[in-house]
Amino acid sequence: MGIKFSFAQVSSILESVHRIAPVHSSAFRARLKHLQRLGFPSGINTGKGKAAAYGFRELMMLAVALQLIEIGMSPEKATGICQANESDIVRYTVKAINLANSDKKMEYFLVVHHSSLENLRAEREEDQHDDYRQSAIVIGHTELSRLLANKLSPFERLSIVSLHVLILSIYGGATKEGLNIGESIADSIVELINHDQHPQT
Repeated sequence: MGIKFSFAQVSSILESVHRIAPVHSSAFRARLKHLQRLGFPSGINTGKGKAAAYGFRELMMLAVALQLIEIGMSPEKATGICQANESDIVRYTVKAINLANSDKKMEYFLVVHHSSLENLRAEREEDQHDDYRQSAIVIGHTELSRLLANKLSPFERLSIVSLHVLILSIYGGATKEGLNIGESIADSIVELINHDQHPQT
């Protein structure tokens, strides 16, 4: 089933990734709880009386959402983009992990074309999901170089998140907290692949 984390462990790992000062730990955890109330990531709201269990997928999706929040997106928009593009994020996370253990050097990036007015263009909830789906893409460094070489509109804004760097940050945060993700990473990859093939709704 892959390695599982408690909310406290996930919080500690992500606090380390984002260098949260201990005095602000409670405020940071409150923000994670807010994401949980938004139903993000999917599959962890197990009901009252049962503690949430986070797999590597949930940890990675939280880490990506927090990166988008770091650059100024609202939690609602950040989670919306992550949910709409979860399949690609999961697929390329698996590739990034596998390539990290091989001789190949390949990085993948989540590239978000974003606008603060985006949500005002969608008339219905499904339209907003489509907007979120179309506003982000996961690509390799060759495609990223090509994208950046093209002339962008003066009003176009891009945010770029390196999945490779994010994975390394998670490893570092887990190690700092005394958690060895490497021992169960093979199981975690299988879990990620299975989730990608049979996503939760």
